[in-house]
Amino acid sequence: MKLPSTVAAAAFCAPLMVAGTASAQGITWYYGVDFVSDYISSGVTNSNGSAAIQPWVEAEVGNFYFGTWMSNVDLGTTDDWETDLYFGYRNSINDQWSYDVGYARYLYNGELGNDSGEIVGQLTFTPSTAVDLTGYAAYDPENELWNYRAELGYALNDKISFEGQYGHSESYGHDYWLIGGSYAFTDFAAANVTYHGTDNDVLGDAGWVATVSFAF
Repeated sequence: MKLPSTVAAAAFCAPLMVAGTASAQGITWYYGVDFVSDYISSGVTNSNGSAAIQPWVEAEVGNFYFGTWMSNVDLGTTDDWETDLYFGYRNSINDQWSYDVGYARYLYNGELGNDSGEIVGQLTFTPSTAVDLTGYAAYDPENELWNYRAELGYALNDKISFEGQYGHSESYGHDYWLIGGSYAFTDFAAANVTYHGTDNDVLGDAGWVATVSFAF
């Protein structure tokens, strides 16, 4: 599972989400699609090293939000499509601190079915307009598993940004990390390149991933 809620996604999608909004009756809609060379979650490929298409839609009412995120998958099962349904609440404490809490449910179209869900929370510190520091934690109450990480985002200017992440997944029993950068071509299109690694000797590093993102 990979929702657009990490520093990487935030730095990548922020200009796109502004461009891809529409309001109706107090609801603001955000929508778009990512094309990735590999679907990586917590340092592990969910598409067996192959490309994936990942459409998403989110609605916001005040500080509350709900949405869906989807991707094709190759997990060695009968499943070939993942649909994530999520909702939550986000707000700013002051000019430098903000938080986001929510719940996500992960659904598959094959044998995995209604697989699992996670309670997700993150706290972000923004010491300047260029830097974001985020602590992220997700807990799967059904399987009693944690996934947590620290994230860093740095915006060089309005078009170029960089990101880094280091975390631990109890699902895989390993530490994982990524580094990368993004370039916003316009308010509607951006590109991102990241390198994903783990300390799992069996899985190894997932390696380089390229992403092209569009908003409408």
